Amino acid sequence: MEGTEPRIGESGKVKSILEMLNLGKTLALVMGIISLLGVAWYGFTLAFFGAGYWVVSAVINLMAYTRVDEWINMVKSREYGRAKDELLVWMILTIVFGLIAGIFFLIAYIYLEELPRENVPAEMPPPPQ
Repeated sequence: MEGTEPRIGESGKVKSILEMLNLGKTLALVMGIISLLGVAWYGFTLAFFGAGYWVVSAVINLMAYTRVDEWINMVKSREYGRAKDELLVWMILTIVFGLIAGIFFLIAYIYLEELPRENVPAEMPPPPQ
């Protein structure tokens, strides 16, 4: 179902979701790099708790950066329920460990809420009798 077109009313939301995911991807990379700089700074000043937070933040943000293409492919293939389920965990993690990217993932998640959860064909066959 890779090449199927979205139903009426889905195309604008799908476009918005894809834009939010791309913005979140870019910001997750930026936050990952900033977090690595935070690790260097706190490691240099021997503040190990702060360095530990920034290590976790860098790992979470860089992992989210690598996962965004997978979510985009799910949305493009109309697997909205699966994309929503996977995005939920990463949305929460990136809000805690990199607020900016997490906000864009939250907006994409809210838009996914409005789309059908199941991959339903455009024309529903009549129920069997």
